[in-house]
Amino acid sequence: MKQFSLSNAWSLGLGHFSGKAAGHAILLIGVGILAPIILQTALVGGAMGMMNPAMMGQNALAGMAGLGGLVLIVMLGTYLLQMASYFGSWRLGFADESLVGAIAYGLLAGAVAIVAFGVLIVLMVLIGMQLQGAGAAVLVMLILLIPLMLLFAALYPVAMAAVAVGMFLLLVIMAAFGSSMGSMNPAMAMTGGGALGLAVAFVLVLLLMWAAVRFSCTTSAMADRGTVNLLSGLGESWRMTATNQWRIMAYLALIGIVLCVVLVVFAMVVGAGMMAGARAGNMPAMGAGTMIVSIVVAIPFAYLTVLIPAGIYRELRGPPAAEVFA
Repeated sequence: MKQFSLSNAWSLGLGHFSGKAAGHAILLIGVGILAPIILQTALVGGAMGMMNPAMMGQNALAGMAGLGGLVLIVMLGTYLLQMASYFGSWRLGFADESLVGAIAYGLLAGAVAIVAFGVLIVLMVLIGMQLQGAGAAVLVMLILLIPLMLLFAALYPVAMAAVAVGMFLLLVIMAAFGSSMGSMNPAMAMTGGGALGLAVAFVLVLLLMWAAVRFSCTTSAMADRGTVNLLSGLGESWRMTATNQWRIMAYLALIGIVLCVVLVVFAMVVGAGMMAGARAGNMPAMGAGTMIVSIVVAIPFAYLTVLIPAGIYRELRGPPAAEVFA
């Protein structure tokens, strides 16, 4: 297998949208962003934002259930449309598929993703509730959290890379801050336990990034072959990324750094604008403002979510394979 090229992966990712730009826009913006907002506004009277089951825990699940069945249905529908837009865009770019066919495939693949997330979350919550003792419950929930994070890495390698890079930078700051405080005041130096915890955190962050690398081709491989078999997609991605995993990690780390910088700058600009408006006595309408900001952030993120894995897969795959995906 040829050596992975970062520049080629980016170019091939951009090329994924060529020739069918309108169809990709309908999928990523229409189906994945505008349709969920319309659904939320029509059924619950306002935009609730994009729900991600991978970020839910026992308290979040209980709180969501307390809001009522309609809200649960709307949130699941939101996630289904979001995932359908991603899978549909991958399918549209990899196959000679119609827009309707891509949407149908996306909905089916998105439903499979929801079921996979749901099974892991329900098992984690139910087993944790049945066990006697907080320690045992936490241990089992942490064990089940591993496949949940692996699934998240497979479906959202770009988001996982950004999270891992952000956490890594935060840990670096914490390590530097602890060292400087210890030099100024020995009583405030980082203890052995704290240093060990920091080292473990660094290892976990690197493992998250590594998982994003090894499973970064999962969704693209599925869409290329028109399958919704997550396990087969995971296995194919593991095989494809074995030789070039460190170069792919460098690529995802670079993307993650850029995303972190852009988000920090964006947050600073938005925060400064809100503070300036508050000082002038012009308080913004948070409902409309939040919706606009969400759309502005969601559109490039949706394209990157599709672009990066598609580019990695195309770079590793080379010419389209003729064999049938098992």
